[in-house]
Amino acid sequence: MKRTLLAFSIVTAGLCAFGGETERRLVAARPYSFIESCDGGLPEVAKELKKNGITDVVCLFSDGPVAFFPSKVMAPAPEMSARGDTDLLTPMLAALHAEGIRLHAWMTIGRLNRSPKELTDRLIAEGRVAVGKDGHTLPGFLCREDPRNIEMYRAAAAELMERGIDGIHIDYIRYSHWSDCYCERFKKLYAANGGKNLADWPKGVDGNKGIDPVWMETRAEVINGIVKAMRDEVRRHPGVELSASAFNYPSTAKVLVGQDWPRWAREGWLDFVSVMDYTTDTEDLRRELLEEMPIRAAASPKTKIYPCIAVTWSRGINTSKAVKEQIDLVRTYAPGGIGFFSWDRDTRGRIDTALREL
Repeated sequence: MKRTLLAFSIVTAGLCAFGGETERRLVAARPYSFIESCDGGLPEVAKELKKNGITDVVCLFSDGPVAFFPSKVMAPAPEMSARGDTDLLTPMLAALHAEGIRLHAWMTIGRLNRSPKELTDRLIAEGRVAVGKDGHTLPGFLCREDPRNIEMYRAAAAELMERGIDGIHIDYIRYSHWSDCYCERFKKLYAANGGKNLADWPKGVDGNKGIDPVWMETRAEVINGIVKAMRDEVRRHPGVELSASAFNYPSTAKVLVGQDWPRWAREGWLDFVSVMDYTTDTEDLRRELLEEMPIRAAASPKTKIYPCIAVTWSRGINTSKAVKEQIDLVRTYAPGGIGFFSWDRDTRGRIDTALREL
């Protein structure tokens, strides 16, 4: 009960009013970019966020098998070890809570891009890394079907919640398009679901040659299982939210990456979905928001859907004017909440300018 009351007071204190409604504002961030976004460190960052009406920070604390907090089940992130740090979570929680802002732990599911070579080699030797169409391991991702990996994510989430995090946010909760996973575990699941293309495995289920409905449903079933495992763990901690990043093409995400996020919303498995509506084209954003409208209408009352717009991303940069235009579109088609990707020293000025001009 204590945690629930704290969470309620933090969120309601930060909600911004517009047009008679309230608006939740979230920013995604990577820990060191976030901490160093202001010269005065975390206290100044938190005050800057509060000034902009930011209600929630979604900060990377777990990237595949490495963590930015003291963990018994994950290795320290290389950047943290290089700086001699052991805990970025405790000071960040203190600074943000002092300003009434919630902190969610962003957890990427399965990525190995930050994993030290010796750790990746060990995971490959243990058979925990994804397998490609050629039967060889794909060193970029952990296997989605391996129960040892799922247990690692669950246990890390439990550690974070025990330390007072306000939410668990799962990302990369999907396959890497059609390049994985073709391991024996997945083959057995496919066969158990009635899959027939086993003689020439995995060529018989190559999505580039045609979609096998059983293969597609089995992939979605695996990803759904990870979401439900995280949901069950989070529900053991009253007051903590569970959220996820989702692709901005819901009609094809299930086919392409096994991500059936419209179902997650319908079933109420999450507290909110953050849709990655990243674009530098205003009309593209309008089309994306329109496609999401029926999903929003069909969502469980338990699940909110918040568009997340890109200030800077791998394919472009939005000026403060463009950010404001995108905020206006989100308010028109999906009022209630908006996310910004991401917060750092470079982007915070554009976010600040856009919000001040609303």
